[in-house]
Amino acid sequence: MKYQHIKIYGGFCLLIALPIFLTACGSEDSKPSQPITLPDPDPLECSSHQGFFQSDVWPILKSRCFVCHEIDNVSSDLNLVDETFNDFNLLNFNSFRAVAAKRDGNERSLILSKPTNSNGDHNGGALFDENASEFGVFQEMVDKLDRCVDTKKNLAGLVHDTPYQQLRKTTLALSGRLPTLDEEQAVDAASGDIALQQTAFNNIIDQLFTEEPFYARLKHIFNDLLLLDAFPGTRALSRFDLSNFPNDNYFTADALDEQGYSSEDRNQIRQDANYGLSQAPLALIAHVVKNDRPFTEILTADYLLVNPYTATLFSADVNDASFSFKYGDAATLHDRNNFKEAKLQGMVNDSLVNYPHAGLLTTLTYLTRYPSTNTNRNRARSRYTFLYFLDTNVEGLADRAGLNLDNVIGDFPTYEDPQCRVCHDTVDPIAGLFKNWNNRGRYIGDNKNWFSERNPQQMLVPGYTIDVADQLPESDSDAAMRWLANRIAQDSRFSLSMVKTVFTGFTGQKSPQDPQFLETLRAEFVDSNFNLKVLIKKIVSSVYFTAANLGDDEDPADFTNIGMGHLLTPEQLHRKISAVTGGYSWRSPSNRDLRDLTTYNLLYGGIDSDTVTERTTAPTSLMVGVQQRIALQASCNAVVLDFDKVRTSRSLFPGAEITDTPETALGAIRIRQNIQHLYKQLLGEEVAIDAPEINQTFQLFVDVRDITPVGEIPTDCRNGLPSGHPVRIDNNKTVRPWMAVVAHLMSDYRFFYE
Repeated sequence: MKYQHIKIYGGFCLLIALPIFLTACGSEDSKPSQPITLPDPDPLECSSHQGFFQSDVWPILKSRCFVCHEIDNVSSDLNLVDETFNDFNLLNFNSFRAVAAKRDGNERSLILSKPTNSNGDHNGGALFDENASEFGVFQEMVDKLDRCVDTKKNLAGLVHDTPYQQLRKTTLALSGRLPTLDEEQAVDAASGDIALQQTAFNNIIDQLFTEEPFYARLKHIFNDLLLLDAFPGTRALSRFDLSNFPNDNYFTADALDEQGYSSEDRNQIRQDANYGLSQAPLALIAHVVKNDRPFTEILTADYLLVNPYTATLFSADVNDASFSFKYGDAATLHDRNNFKEAKLQGMVNDSLVNYPHAGLLTTLTYLTRYPSTNTNRNRARSRYTFLYFLDTNVEGLADRAGLNLDNVIGDFPTYEDPQCRVCHDTVDPIAGLFKNWNNRGRYIGDNKNWFSERNPQQMLVPGYTIDVADQLPESDSDAAMRWLANRIAQDSRFSLSMVKTVFTGFTGQKSPQDPQFLETLRAEFVDSNFNLKVLIKKIVSSVYFTAANLGDDEDPADFTNIGMGHLLTPEQLHRKISAVTGGYSWRSPSNRDLRDLTTYNLLYGGIDSDTVTERTTAPTSLMVGVQQRIALQASCNAVVLDFDKVRTSRSLFPGAEITDTPETALGAIRIRQNIQHLYKQLLGEEVAIDAPEINQTFQLFVDVRDITPVGEIPTDCRNGLPSGHPVRIDNNKTVRPWMAVVAHLMSDYRFFYE
């Protein structure tokens, strides 16, 4: 007898022939619960202001802005369409709203600062001043939008996760584990009371913030943005320019060989030193959050994090003589994950100078991951700094398709030609702030010969913008990156960029649809003194995280990015498998797991931060094959490992023994109860004991048992069990049916999505 297993991906059912599976694309019994709501809205609906927009705002936009901001004509958040488009007023209204919700460094709406060019950052220059009638109209529109709320989307019609499902989703997303019994009971005790429920969740999340897996998750989220995890093995030791430091050759293979280390110990020591070098910026991110410091410190920190190996490499003083690795120490003596703050000194032109730290911006990892050339002149470094920390894609500042390359002006077009300066007036001042670091990332001291100082002048003066008032002060010339870091920290675009990064990391969505909600997140993040924990709590309590389904009367088109439902990353799936099985870690027949960058991590849609920099978010046929392999192999091994434990220690089978068979009334009840437990354990589904899916899965158990031959379980599933072990012998023919049940549930799309 054969069964069919059906998976659902993005609304499509994939029929996959497997020998022992049975299920169907049935409906999911989601239970509504009290949602954790967004802040109380003003009762005035945003859409009610479309009339004022069309009658008063649109004529100004059409006459003053449309020529540059016509959709596809210029890269900008303000994308306008003319009357030939269906619903043109609604499209323009929504575009205006998105820009109006953004704030500049003075907390002013961009829709007000751009047309007046009050910050000198509007490529179209000043269109009118603050005394003009046009400005008054824009101001009135912004005021209306600041007070309104979307009521078209009936958030009350959303079906939310049950309290347990929300709890499970939170603990898995933040710390890669299932809720504890105490946490479940705390949430249950608060059921029905929104305030008590929020308090219970806050207390649980506070506990998650103390757990190391949370910080591993946080580093993965920010590495997806910064791509700094590009130096595995010993790649950093070979690529980083360490010549500022006297111990730059301390961890070469030859040096360690001379000290008598075995090849195995030598390689481990080198990898640990490499880890300290390459992971310093991501360790800084975790360090700042763990210690409840303002998140701006990831840029403004006047120190570097060093582990015992890099402390030796940099000759860093960490006020602990036993901390640093020294020749003769055992390869296992020091913990490479033990990072401490250190202020470095290095040799520049035969003089020992203080290293001008500016958080992760001045780490060798960041400067080497984004190197420069003699012709690029730090522009790539400027571009990525804008992209990562200022929410600005400088490559989209102007349309380059219309460049007239046959009529280039000047010997230095990026400085002299207006068609080039459209972008370079923004990029080049910040590029100049990297002037004290060479192309490979080595600090060279106060560079007095930058291209802006030459005769004739070749680039703009280093600064934050082209304005004279934003030029780098001479007194900060030797620490230009520190000056830049402080300017970025004061810019509202920094907080907005960090909000988007964290929102994407925990929801899988690019950005909230509602610009007002996005601005609310940003404002509360800033008001909390840039406490990232506060921001994370706001995100995981919002409808973007808790929504599970729609009411029957809701239009799915209105809720395209509310709720989760995104494919787990390889790292998340690895932790989830271990969490739900009680510690089983899936490994392939070649002994590789989902984190292996040379195979399964990339095969399953991961990144290596070097050649592969974007995750695959929709399953490919290859990824489906990996999912099948995991389900079959885990069911083979994890079932046996769990049954080999005492019953009170089991994760999968706390309610059944291998002697429980469906022929007896007690055995049938125990099997059903344990199937019910597996739905909750593996899928997070709380289903009634008489639910259709319990009946179907129970029948699967019975049918597989009917075709199970008498004899020992397959060799590959024995996990070293000795001859004669009851689980290995399987006299009652129940072990293999339980394998079928676990494989069936672990093949469900809900196991691979959150």
